[in-house]
Amino acid sequence: MACQSMLIILVGAVPEYHIEPVTGSPDDDITQSVKFTEDVSSIVTEWYLIKHQAYKVNLAGSLFFAGVLIGNVLFGPLSDKIGRKPVFLTGRMELNWFLFFVIIYNIQFHIITVLARHQALCLGLY
Repeated sequence: MACQSMLIILVGAVPEYHIEPVTGSPDDDITQSVKFTEDVSSIVTEWYLIKHQAYKVNLAGSLFFAGVLIGNVLFGPLSDKIGRKPVFLTGRMELNWFLFFVIIYNIQFHIITVLARHQALCLGLY
């Protein structure tokens, strides 16, 4: 769990950036291009979560830990009723690995955030 916390903090790092106007369209409309000054890979640089989109970094972490909380509440009594091994094997081996592979092949931030919350439900087994 501590590793997940550190990853959320480190992966959500916001490097310095500059917004530059770009004119290159046929209508001469001015669009903006974001240039990051550091060569850092994070969810901020991948999905350009800056300015009015910056809240999504904290939202992803909050949804993840809300999933862990709900997973603990759901799977605790369930594992007391039917046993810890079946619940652990079902949640960890089947659901968690399935969600992991769906997440790594997905490219949309909203879908990844929802799937990470569901994966955190499975992490509530520990």
